[in-house]
Amino acid sequence: MRRKQPWIGWLPVAFVAAAILNFAAGAALGGLMAFVPAWWGSLGAVHGEVNPYGWLTMLIYGMTYAVLRVSAGLRLPWPWLGWLQWGVSEAGVLAAAAGMALPASGLLLAGLWLQALAPTLFLINILSAVAARRKGMWMGEPVVPQALGFMAKSPRFQATDRIGQRGTDIALMLFVLAAWWAALGATAGRPADSSALILLVGYGWIAGTVLAVAIHLYPRFTDDAGVSPWTVITSQGLWLAGVALATAGQVAWPPALAVGQRLLGVSFALTAGVYLIRLPRRRRDAVGERRMPSHAAWSWAIAWGFAGVLGLALCTGLSPVSLAGLHLLFLGWITTLVYAVGYALFPVLLEVSPPSPRWAVPQIAVAAVGALCMILAFGAGEVSPRPAWLNAGMNGLFVAGGSCTWLAFAGFAAVWLRAMVCDTVHTPDHARYG
Repeated sequence: MRRKQPWIGWLPVAFVAAAILNFAAGAALGGLMAFVPAWWGSLGAVHGEVNPYGWLTMLIYGMTYAVLRVSAGLRLPWPWLGWLQWGVSEAGVLAAAAGMALPASGLLLAGLWLQALAPTLFLINILSAVAARRKGMWMGEPVVPQALGFMAKSPRFQATDRIGQRGTDIALMLFVLAAWWAALGATAGRPADSSALILLVGYGWIAGTVLAVAIHLYPRFTDDAGVSPWTVITSQGLWLAGVALATAGQVAWPPALAVGQRLLGVSFALTAGVYLIRLPRRRRDAVGERRMPSHAAWSWAIAWGFAGVLGLALCTGLSPVSLAGLHLLFLGWITTLVYAVGYALFPVLLEVSPPSPRWAVPQIAVAAVGALCMILAFGAGEVSPRPAWLNAGMNGLFVAGGSCTWLAFAGFAAVWLRAMVCDTVHTPDHARYG
């Protein structure tokens, strides 16, 4: 068992642990539906709830609390409010999922209200931490490990950091808007358009946060400050315009939907191209220290490869709310990117021993194969009419994709859950506290 509390505190660890457990449930549901397609009708909505809200949103909350302590020295002035947000967030996921399985129970409405309250509490926590920092509070907080010194603010990255911060702020506002729209609409008997909510939450909140956080992390992982701020500004502007137009097209002005999804596609393809071109050039810092292990770099490249494919597919007419599009977004791009960031940051953030590449490389490969199989299967499912051979191939892809996705998740989760519960606090020689 652990001998002391990690320096980041237990709140980020609790969010990450809950996210992994929610991913276990989401991956299990996905695997069941892959093996028994007849269960899509009863399990599909629950699967669609757990993955964006239980897995990725909880992970964003936890990683934000951890990284803000590194990069900005922020601490919550009222820690209990952070734990309240954790409870409200997880209760919202559980209530909404149960309400989808039991439509007459009233749990769905309760879950929607809790899911509206959760990001509001998150926003209050961040703003209160910023205010406390400006007032000079928490000046005696512990220093972070020297191994994470590269995550701190730096004049070299100031321009892109400012753009990234604006992106995370906008993404959070989109999430708050979507969550309250869903809760208020359901209460008034006028449910929000489900496709519009997917656009705001999936492409606005989650994809927007990933785009913004990536521009914070990439130069620090690679010591590459050469990404043009104008490229980042252009990508961010295209993303925001794409989300706004696609959402407007979904609810009020249909011609705007096609324009919006193509702007999103250009944004994703542009960002992916920048990272895929630049990543091989810079992998070490000035003293040769490897900040992104080889397996994390491969996972990063695979993730942005999926993002590029999603971008090109959106530009050529793929619906952003189609199952193929959503699995490109959540499973191919963002979940694979989570693996990359996890392998690079979790060992120091959680103060545990890093996993062996002999474990990590097969896990990443299996995850990529699983995502590819699921995306191809859903793409084949949109072909009409389908010949018999394509139906058989599609079913085989579902089984293979579901199996590989579950195995990849199990391998990733086993490493970190064991580390968080059982490992002693580990500080590498080069990561001693200053």
